[in-house]
Amino acid sequence: METTKEKSKKTKADESGASFVKIMLASAVGFVGVILLVSLFSALFIGSLIATATKETQIKENSILVMTLAQPIVEQQQDPFNLNFNFMDMENSGTLGLNKILSSIERAKTDENIKGIFLDLNIIQASLSELYEIRLALEDFKTSGKFIVAHADYYTHTSYYIATVADKIYITPTGSLIWKGFASQVMYYKGLLDKLELKPEIIRHGKFKSAVEPFMTDQMSDENRLQIETMLNSMWDKYLEEISKTRSLDIESLNLYADSLLINSSEKAVALKLIDGQKFRNDVLDELKELIGIEEKDKLNTVKLSKYIETDIEDITEMYAEIDKGEKIAIIYAEGDIIPGKSKDGSMGSITIANAIKKAANNESVKAIVFRVNSPGGSALASEVILHEIELAKAKKPVVVSMGKYAASGGYYISCYADKIYAEPYTLTGSIGVFSLMFNLEDLLYNKIGIKINTVKTNESSDFGSMLRPLTPNERQHLQLQVEDIYDDFISHVAKGRNMTKEQVDEIGQGRVWAAQDALEIGLIDEIGTIDDAVKHAASLANIQQYDIIEYPKVMNFFDKFMQEYQTKILAEQLGENYYLFKQIEKFRNMQGIQARMTFEIDVY
Repeated sequence: METTKEKSKKTKADESGASFVKIMLASAVGFVGVILLVSLFSALFIGSLIATATKETQIKENSILVMTLAQPIVEQQQDPFNLNFNFMDMENSGTLGLNKILSSIERAKTDENIKGIFLDLNIIQASLSELYEIRLALEDFKTSGKFIVAHADYYTHTSYYIATVADKIYITPTGSLIWKGFASQVMYYKGLLDKLELKPEIIRHGKFKSAVEPFMTDQMSDENRLQIETMLNSMWDKYLEEISKTRSLDIESLNLYADSLLINSSEKAVALKLIDGQKFRNDVLDELKELIGIEEKDKLNTVKLSKYIETDIEDITEMYAEIDKGEKIAIIYAEGDIIPGKSKDGSMGSITIANAIKKAANNESVKAIVFRVNSPGGSALASEVILHEIELAKAKKPVVVSMGKYAASGGYYISCYADKIYAEPYTLTGSIGVFSLMFNLEDLLYNKIGIKINTVKTNESSDFGSMLRPLTPNERQHLQLQVEDIYDDFISHVAKGRNMTKEQVDEIGQGRVWAAQDALEIGLIDEIGTIDDAVKHAASLANIQQYDIIEYPKVMNFFDKFMQEYQTKILAEQLGENYYLFKQIEKFRNMQGIQARMTFEIDVY
């Protein structure tokens, strides 16, 4: 017989079990409720986007599409309305996707309500590589018979480059055109580091691997000067070639104007036929009215590019759901520094990109892959992970690479196995080399702020990798061997992908960065062309004529994006003005390990 105590225990156990079941059921119901709530909210949110597109942003007859290009441009837009919408502040944070800009220009070409394009170019936040794609799209737009008119208070090299596609280029009286050629200035930090007693620990392979040079010396090496000079001249020659063609000006004269700084006023720019006329912006708007056949007193209907993107209902729905429309070409966007793990803060994560490649490779409706690479490189390990997935995908279907502004070092590493590689005329690529960079803080901490480090360890190198002491000769040798092994892997991959010998790759490697035309001549790329060229070639390799485009990585869902922005906002509020310092430390932390990275940039203004 059960005692009273035993019965009591059994009753409590039964009650505990029942409570546990109730809690589990409640949790399950609650979890399902949250999922349903988020799903419902997301559906309502998408519905509101479509309603906005159809009701609030309708394109009126006789409209002019206004393109400012004042926002930073990214390769792929990853959010509602393609505008990097900030859910915390409920406003646009100001970036546009190159993919959406190009598709909008193409759509405007056949849109009966769009009569022409006004390029309002006071501020440009885009590279020549991005502008090259946009410029070609605008040239195609003009084949419709529609007009393009450009205006700015002043023109830089980049804004003038995009303006030269226009039928007419105007400048505000007393405005200016910068015409002086391209230059690159590199900061060297050795003097600062010496004053701070902050000692860099540098191990590299590649005499051209200038990523670490600013920490080693205060003078540019002959090798680095040679590669930058070669790149600048290649880019400038291509730039002059295109300006000469569209403005009917000879290259010799254009170089003379730059050498002598001859274009010192808007009047001189007009006299030398680089600009068509001096007009205030409102006068240009009146001319637009004439072009579309309305009176000066009538209102000019304009639509900003960002708003025009919102009217693409099909685009809004498809960025949240993969709609089956038959055979597809997948475009996988790999943009930013290459880091291990998931993509974040403008960097591509090896897990995110590898998963996107795998998903595209396993999607039976995807017949070919275009891998769009815009990266100066990063982690060698993360690059290897991505390249491995590209190799697996290539065994299943054609893979074509399209290079953006950069596809250098790790960016080239992940590209080299493609069936064909396209680069744009202003792409920087190559930089086949690796390095390791650490800093020794010991002297800085003790001599500057009085902190002395004491260490207890079980083995000689238990604190290897610490920034609180210098490397020992054995540790330096250990890192050098790692760098050499990874460099050997790098050139082996390139040799395999580009049908070269390792010796041939090593000769054009050593960390040297190449402009696109030079990269073509030495065999690092196959052709100069746009992402559209890459897509068409991928389709021909897959032997398909009719296809749709599907983009990877897929858009982050509403809930994940909201939580990511919430965490970022809270952290920024807590750190205040120190948030910038935190971001810099985070960026440096992502550089731990052996790097295949090009750290200097060449920006044209």
